[in-house]
Amino acid sequence: MEKRYRVLRFIAGLYQVLGVLVPVLAIAWYFAFAPAFIITNGQTAGFSGWLPGLITLAVPAVFSGIFLFGFGQLIMVLIHIEENTRRTSLLLSRRANRS
Repeated sequence: MEKRYRVLRFIAGLYQVLGVLVPVLAIAWYFAFAPAFIITNGQTAGFSGWLPGLITLAVPAVFSGIFLFGFGQLIMVLIHIEENTRRTSLLLSRRANRS
């Protein structure tokens, strides 16, 4: 059976890749640039300075990643439902033609 919807499969894969990259890159960006923002007047803000920043960046990034990955999976589920429906229709039509 031929595979249909190649572009839609590509878009679903793209969403899944973005779902992984967005949180990873956001947290990596935070650890790369946070020290420059936390240091004020030559003094570090300490634990209370970096933790809220990490939480306010990591939580939305993780949720965004989950939703992006989930949307890619939803597209794939819909494609598989269509394939299974088409396959079942072909099977039933073949059985009906035999009788």
